Amino acid sequence: MSTEADRYHLTTAAEFQHWRDDRTSPAEPGSAGLYALMSSIDHEPVYIGQSSNIPLRIVQHRREKRKRFSYVLYYHEPDLVSRLRLEGVMILLHLPKYNRGLNLGFAAGKVWEIKWAKSGSTRKKGPRSKTSAR
Repeated sequence: MSTEADRYHLTTAAEFQHWRDDRTSPAEPGSAGLYALMSSIDHEPVYIGQSSNIPLRIVQHRREKRKRFSYVLYYHEPDLVSRLRLEGVMILLHLPKYNRGLNLGFAAGKVWEIKWAKSGSTRKKGPRSKTSAR
C-alpha cells in the first residue's frame, strides 16, 4: 500500500525541476539514482535510466555513442526498489526515444513488459519467459 509520503516522493521526482543538472552540480562518484539524458534542442529526455553509480553509467553512455544527448539531469535515490518505480513512472510519462520498453517485473514466472513503436504511439504488452529476459 502506498503512503502519502510515497506519493509525494513519486510526484516530486517526476518533475524535472527537482532534479540536479550534471553541468553545474556533478553527481558524486558512486551515487545511486535516476538520470535523464537530455536533448538540447527541445530540452526533453531522450533516455531515462537508473544506476547504482550515476557518473560511471554516464561515462558508459558517452563511450557507446549510440544515444545522442547534450546534458544529464539526475535525481539521488539510494533505494533500488524506489529507483525502479521512479524509472518506470518517468519512462511512461515521457516515452523517451531511446527507451524502447519497460520491464514491469516478474509475475507467475514471466516478465511483463510494455514496448512501443519509435513514434511512441503503439503500446504492446504481454508475457515473455524468464530465459528471454535481459
